[in-house]
Amino acid sequence: MGYGIEGVVNESESGNGRQEVDSRPVISSLAYEISQPRVDELSVRVPIDWTSINYGIDIYNTALDIIKSFYGEFHSYAAVGVAVEERTRIKDSVAARGIHQVLWEGETKHYADFDSLHEIRIPSNAPGQIHTLNNQCVKKEEQSQVSIIIEVGMNAKTARLLIETIHAYEKHVPLTLFVFGDFVELYPELIIEWSKVYEIGIRGSSPLPRNLWALQNYGIQRLSVVSAEMKLRKLGITTAYIFPPEFGETVTLIAKERSLRMINSTVTLPPRSGSLTLETYFKYEDVKRTPKALRIIHEELVHSGGILSLDSDFPDCQMTSIFLLDYLYDVSNHKITSLRECFGGK
Repeated sequence: MGYGIEGVVNESESGNGRQEVDSRPVISSLAYEISQPRVDELSVRVPIDWTSINYGIDIYNTALDIIKSFYGEFHSYAAVGVAVEERTRIKDSVAARGIHQVLWEGETKHYADFDSLHEIRIPSNAPGQIHTLNNQCVKKEEQSQVSIIIEVGMNAKTARLLIETIHAYEKHVPLTLFVFGDFVELYPELIIEWSKVYEIGIRGSSPLPRNLWALQNYGIQRLSVVSAEMKLRKLGITTAYIFPPEFGETVTLIAKERSLRMINSTVTLPPRSGSLTLETYFKYEDVKRTPKALRIIHEELVHSGGILSLDSDFPDCQMTSIFLLDYLYDVSNHKITSLRECFGGK
């Protein structure tokens, strides 16, 4: 609860001519003397400088006529001129009146009721492991399997071009598309269109500069993951899979808590290792680097198959995808399958 010096200001004192005071916003324990007929209405003192700039909230006196529940903040760590004993008494008084108090910390993005506000709806029998990284396909009848995933960036034009190119291939290619929550929000019709044909997974809420994702704390990463979940859910899509921007202990923990199956690729385009990496890729002309990339992909998949990742923002993916599909279907002995089937599902 937000609090400071104890006291109550009635409606006539907190209208357009709000008094300027030095203390932080005050909700006195006296304010919880509940009377009829306005059972849920509270008297609140709002300093003139309590604006959206300073607090992220701007409460107007007129809102008291329609408010049914009130959100307040209790800054137990702030130096507001009230002794610790008095702060404790205020909290206890609020609790004694049946007011539910929940720990929220905006700076660290810690919200004690976060999980209850964001229900987990992933079926427990969704294919894939929750407690380990999923980066290999199981063999089916002794045949190796390959599943293709697309890391969709924020460029809708290049993403659409890559996916339409693969969709137009002479054989049906099962894909799983991993999208950012911001992409879902910007292009909901496109996501719905894709979801009719392909599996949709999440990456996080939005892209960050390279290596910055892993530096974010638990609360921020959790918000990013769940935000993407919720934006898909608004479209009627529930996903069981996440391919985060970067991997680490924090996002691994979050994936477990949300029952998400964390996916990593066996091999990527552009390759992450070998004679052709992101740093050396464009030193070669396209007619030379394409066969080099295909050779590295072949070497990574030849024995056991696995998960192949294409980045929709990467300039060569659309062109190389045609040669890649020809290799997978006409040359390799792998079965090209969906991500669910890759993990032993149907």
